[in-house]
Amino acid sequence: MAETATIVTDFTHHVEQMSCDPTVSRDWPEEECQNFVCWILRQSQLDKLKFPGSTRQDIYLLHCLLTTEAFHIDQLLRPLDDEVMETVLSMAVTKNDSILIKYLLKMGASADILIGPVSSVFNKPSLYASDRQCPAFTALLVQFGQPPARTPVQTPAELQEIENNHLDHQAFLQAIQTNNVVQFFDKGVEYDMAQLRQDPDIVKTWTRTHRAYVYARLNQRRPNGPATVEFNRIDIFCTYKGDISVNSYLIDEIIERKNALHEAVARKNLPYLKWLLEEKHADPNQPSFVGGLIFDHVIMECSPIEQTLRGFLVWDDKDSLLVGRMMDLLLNNGSTQQDQRRSLIRILRDNVSLHMVCMELLHFMHMTSRLLDRDQSVLTEDMSHEFNSGFPLMLRSCEKKWFEEAVEMSAVVQYMDRVLAEVPVFLSRVTPPEHFSLQPDTFRTLTIHRCYRTLATLFKTYGCRAVSVAPLSLMIAVPPANIEPIFSDAHRSRCFLLEQVIANHTRRVGALIIIMARLFPVTHAVRDFLLQYYRVLIGDENVILPQSVYKLQNRCVSVLKQEVLAKRLTENYIASRLLPTPFSDIFQSNVEYLTLAIFDPLA
Repeated sequence: MAETATIVTDFTHHVEQMSCDPTVSRDWPEEECQNFVCWILRQSQLDKLKFPGSTRQDIYLLHCLLTTEAFHIDQLLRPLDDEVMETVLSMAVTKNDSILIKYLLKMGASADILIGPVSSVFNKPSLYASDRQCPAFTALLVQFGQPPARTPVQTPAELQEIENNHLDHQAFLQAIQTNNVVQFFDKGVEYDMAQLRQDPDIVKTWTRTHRAYVYARLNQRRPNGPATVEFNRIDIFCTYKGDISVNSYLIDEIIERKNALHEAVARKNLPYLKWLLEEKHADPNQPSFVGGLIFDHVIMECSPIEQTLRGFLVWDDKDSLLVGRMMDLLLNNGSTQQDQRRSLIRILRDNVSLHMVCMELLHFMHMTSRLLDRDQSVLTEDMSHEFNSGFPLMLRSCEKKWFEEAVEMSAVVQYMDRVLAEVPVFLSRVTPPEHFSLQPDTFRTLTIHRCYRTLATLFKTYGCRAVSVAPLSLMIAVPPANIEPIFSDAHRSRCFLLEQVIANHTRRVGALIIIMARLFPVTHAVRDFLLQYYRVLIGDENVILPQSVYKLQNRCVSVLKQEVLAKRLTENYIASRLLPTPFSDIFQSNVEYLTLAIFDPLA
């Protein structure tokens, strides 16, 4: 990596100023102080002693900055023009500068600040100063570092009673959470880890609460989860006394109950997951109990296999492949069919899934298919009914987000196209069209939210039979009062004209009606239903169907579609008799599907 230095200024003048007036840094801007510190530690030669026994000039300058509060000792710095974060302590550790490390620890520098490249799943650094190669750091931290401040409101006698009277881990955790014991614990555990590195037997002197707390923090303190070198240290807590195991819930949560497997999957830490399952034989079917949504106090059950299916924090295909490997580990190490079914049902039923974005839904389809490839018997008839009612609502969420983001950013969101392209094959597997169709209440919900692309895809997947017209017509006999407005907040924020938005909406509705006309049989009942539906979507009880809906080519396509639905013809046979363009543009309605994807009123 090229060192394109952010610190290009010669700070010699600042050194002279501070030598004359140690408080002069109070008048400097914060950024200038940070740049000065980086220059001192990286580019200056001020750590050289002028003569034996003299004070190092770099430490003197840092002391002036710290004592005047012009600079905070734990402030994050960017010494180079990149995304690598450092603290003065981590930079001293990198230099193996024992004298500077000792000084900083005495001044209260924390070893618990995350440093390093900003590359974790949470877009945060995931290293600590102790990860840097510095043989003397552990001993210096133990000798000069500040032990964590842990003063719960309970007296030592009360804490001992909690520990001794609740031998069962569940009861112990309940007592810890009820009494808010760990709320008063300092979050840092680097001092504990330094002690542990020096003497693993130190854990024998710690209380049960202390051990359980440090074990919990080791699972959670890094955004990417525990580093490989920490596995053996975690094992110390699991093998001593037996009151902590890999299946124990972590005690530093106020309400939630998470175990090590949950954290390994959530942080996408494949090596840790593999170690927990294959070396420590963690139970892949033990659920955790977590909040449903951010800032939501509703606690819901969640198993590791469910985490891999949901795809939280799956940002791209690379992430999805990684989580897929985690799913394979769970399936290879005891995940039960019962837990897999329960996980799928929870996903299809709960409100969290209604907030899925396109990449998450793509991941869910891929992981479900991966699960069924391993064992098709997971998919029972009851499971298919769950997919039939729950999956379209996930699609609704994706289309709403697609439309809002596309209008606001005036850009095509490619993932939505991928989702819709993969839906027919996926649904044909989990809800075979010969046994399932679009449910009337789902049709009404998608209509209310104006999810035209989702509706078109579902109608295409299931085919449109004459018997389904009456139930669908009944759903819109009374036009929904809560149907979403055509002119949305996204349009308003882009300052589009109402006339432009209405014109584009009319064009999109016309495309949807043509798609439906080509899928349904040519009957009076269907024609009446399409007219009724067209009026609901347009919002005008007097409007009539465009003449193009029932022109000859559309009626011919309708007849052919019904023949395919009755299995008297195949699409391959029809394609062999039609030129490629008419087959694609008319029989497959590609022109109309592209029209449904038009979000820009000016397009």
